[in-house]
Amino acid sequence: MPSAEAKRAYAIIQLGGRYAPAPGAQQQQQPENPERARIQQLQALMKAGNAAVAEGRYEAALASFDTVVQQFPDFATTEYARLSRALMLYQLGRTSDALLQLEDLEVSLRGYAEVHAALASMLYVERPALLDYAEQQWAIAMDFSRNFADPQWVAANKRWPPKMMAALDRFLRLA
Repeated sequence: MPSAEAKRAYAIIQLGGRYAPAPGAQQQQQPENPERARIQQLQALMKAGNAAVAEGRYEAALASFDTVVQQFPDFATTEYARLSRALMLYQLGRTSDALLQLEDLEVSLRGYAEVHAALASMLYVERPALLDYAEQQWAIAMDFSRNFADPQWVAANKRWPPKMMAALDRFLRLA
């Protein structure tokens, strides 16, 4: 029969809290929760990817986001990893792959302003024949968040690599 302290620890962990033993209580080893370990691995990969972006190591960031997408398809966070992966693909010159990713995300994350703004910016620069589609995507982005019209806000709050920021800047100069 588990001790009262072990029951307390288990209950706190199951509720997503951090367990701190009561003063003077003996710590007992809790059984490893495989789902919790998966979540920690996912978080570590996202953190590593975001750190690599901040350091300008785009290949490493792409590898981290690819791993998230492949190993954790059942997590909502994976959609954001897919967005980050598309931005890294664009930064690394894989424009067609990046556009395909963003167009796919536009369906699954419809209404998520960042996807629409990124797609509009990329289409404007890379596919001038699709300017009408780019403008439609921009209108959707602005319906949900006007923040993307401010490149300083995007630079401070989003992890867009330099090539994507340049595309946004070119698109905004059009308007």
